[in-house]
Amino acid sequence: MLSSPILLPDHPEVAPESPGDLHDATEIDEMLSLLTLALTDAEKREARATDPRAAEILDRVDGMPPEVLARLHGTMRSLHDATGARGDGT
Repeated sequence: MLSSPILLPDHPEVAPESPGDLHDATEIDEMLSLLTLALTDAEKREARATDPRAAEILDRVDGMPPEVLARLHGTMRSLHDATGARGDGT
């Protein structure tokens, strides 16, 4: 039996907070971006030299302003309780 800790909707789409096609367009883009930023300069040079897609990702993450990176942390779209009422009182 296989299971996944991430639940996807029937028709998943990239969140509007995403600045574009980063790693795999899933919820872990923030974590992967932070790990990318933690690479040494030598590691980044090596990755850029091995694959054009890796170079594109490294350039995008290295040029990402802090406010864009903060948006990747997540957002709350809506809350529903067990009765179906929204968390905002409606």
